[in-house]
Amino acid sequence: MEGEGTFIQGSTGRSTGPHFHIGPQENYGKPQGRADARDAALKVAKALISKKVPILLSNAGVWVRPSQKLSDGELSDLIKREQQAHESRSMGSSFGGIDIAAPYGTRLPWPVEDVKDRGDGFGISGKLVGTKGFVAHGAVGSTSTAKEKIKQSTPAPAVEGTKP
Repeated sequence: MEGEGTFIQGSTGRSTGPHFHIGPQENYGKPQGRADARDAALKVAKALISKKVPILLSNAGVWVRPSQKLSDGELSDLIKREQQAHESRSMGSSFGGIDIAAPYGTRLPWPVEDVKDRGDGFGISGKLVGTKGFVAHGAVGSTSTAKEKIKQSTPAPAVEGTKP
């Protein structure tokens, strides 16, 4: 399946709770790959926020609510902080991943192509159109299909007033 709204956040492999995992399509572990992942994550975060969806940069523990009206620079700084927190986890990696969690069953408001099961523990993934990033830990299909695939996961609790 391709196109907007077909990718639903999920929890696969060793992930904790449903989230969108954003990473580079290439240049893993290199500065350019990390920058590509941040650029893609910024676009995804802005798309979610524009739809009035609160997001959690889960490794950094930072909530971003649509009412905050962050500038692109401020949001970019938070995404970089998330990327650094992801890499510093004991089970993290150095390839440049960024985790963005949203309310249960959130569909990605960004077109995704080449959606498939990666077969490597990342679950379903696809390329974020117009970026050099990919998204993983997802389910494809209707909301009911997604709930079946991610029902074992518990979304991160909302923490009011969390500030970066």
